[in-house]
Amino acid sequence: MINQKGNDNANPEPIKSRADNTSNIINMIIIDTLRDPLLVIDDYLKILWANRSFFEFFQVKPENTIGKEIFAIGNGQWDIPELRKLLDEIVQKETVINNFEVEHDFPIIGHKVMKINARMTNLIKGIKGESKEILLAIEDITDARQKEMEDKEYEARFRRLFETAQDGLLLIDHLTGKIVNVNKAIVELLGFSSEELLGRSLFQVGLTKDAKFQNILNLLKDYGLIKYSPLQLITKAGIRINTEVNIMNRTKLIQCNVRLITDENPSILQPSQQTLV
Repeated sequence: MINQKGNDNANPEPIKSRADNTSNIINMIIIDTLRDPLLVIDDYLKILWANRSFFEFFQVKPENTIGKEIFAIGNGQWDIPELRKLLDEIVQKETVINNFEVEHDFPIIGHKVMKINARMTNLIKGIKGESKEILLAIEDITDARQKEMEDKEYEARFRRLFETAQDGLLLIDHLTGKIVNVNKAIVELLGFSSEELLGRSLFQVGLTKDAKFQNILNLLKDYGLIKYSPLQLITKAGIRINTEVNIMNRTKLIQCNVRLITDENPSILQPSQQTLV
């Protein structure tokens, strides 16, 4: 008679352990191919593993990285106070860190702005909990942050020019045809307050009765710049004034530059004369 009791008490741990190890290996193979740099460090802040992108991006060698304290690699280039505080918090509290930004000047790769995500893991030591491990995912957002700064600087310069321009300026939303911004010069020229102009179309405000002008606005998708002269506008006081209007097609807005003129001869630039902006 075969005793089944021994089989019932058989320890399945070796099989489970092999399965877990296999799973970890597969996970590491997958993340080794990821674009963003990844690191696994232990609770002593020594690097247990790094993916290919880490070595390529930070221009360090595996033999000078694995087993080293993270703050010691690359001649101390990772000794960043914000990062020290971040890692200490993760080790002590086992917290999850999302989108933590670090800005630093590296000796080899220069100035970088990085977004760091970090959490506890068991990729290297397995599920037995032999030591705490931290997985760090590093995203380089330097170019995106630079573009963001350039956009803000451009917007600030444009706003300064917009507010101080001698010509009257109107910004009109492409989709709605509503006025979204006006400068001081157009307010003084027409006598309407900015509150009376914003959120309404030129025709709703009663600035012009010129039906041809509406057709001209429709041509902007084909031509970046159209000059229309004269365009008769009606001030708040009911005075009719002749103006020269330069209409520019921008990404989301139509920019109208309005200048008071005395020339009575209407003219529309031909396509060959129009300049794309």
